[in-house]
Amino acid sequence: MEEDQELERKISGLKTSMAEGERKTALEMVQAAGTDRHCVTFVLHEEDHTLGNSLRYMIMKNPEVEFCGYTTTHPSESKINLRIQTRGAL
Repeated sequence: MEEDQELERKISGLKTSMAEGERKTALEMVQAAGTDRHCVTFVLHEEDHTLGNSLRYMIMKNPEVEFCGYTTTHPSESKINLRIQTRGAL
């Protein structure tokens, strides 16, 4: 439970960005019900293949990562879903 709170605290600094006085979410962490803690999906707003492919490449270099992949939701939306699955140590 403490690990979840620590992860949320680390992510909270990256969650929002300011644009024209408006607060909008830049990063969301999504975890489907019934899944274990070793598999999580991040939704990155206002991003595309440039960041998605770079993140996937660098994250897959970690030997504890079993799977990392990303998808774009739609060509007209600037949003990617980045899914990371670890072997259990992370």
